[in-house]
Amino acid sequence: MIFNIVFYHLLFLKLGFEYQTANLISWFVTVSLSYIVNKLFVFNSSSVITLKEIVLFFGSRICSLVVELIILFILYDWLKFGVTSSKIVSHGTALIINYFLSKILFLKKE
Repeated sequence: MIFNIVFYHLLFLKLGFEYQTANLISWFVTVSLSYIVNKLFVFNSSSVITLKEIVLFFGSRICSLVVELIILFILYDWLKFGVTSSKIVSHGTALIINYFLSKILFLKKE
């Protein structure tokens, strides 16, 4: 979560990216790193990375991305909340969704 927010701020505040573009880029980088970390350390998997696994992992994260984009838009554009609080709330909500999707999709009992 911290990496996502810091990277977002770098893109948005320091490099001048539009806030939704900065969010998409930070999402892609964060999800890519998350996949690698989960594959190597969380799930202790030494299996070869498969296209199906990548599509399932990124696909499950797209649902939470859409929610994050909508919340960020509502809080930042419509309600005029600060960029930091908007990002924390939107990304925090996405993390909760990711947790439950991961439990459902990746931690099934065989």
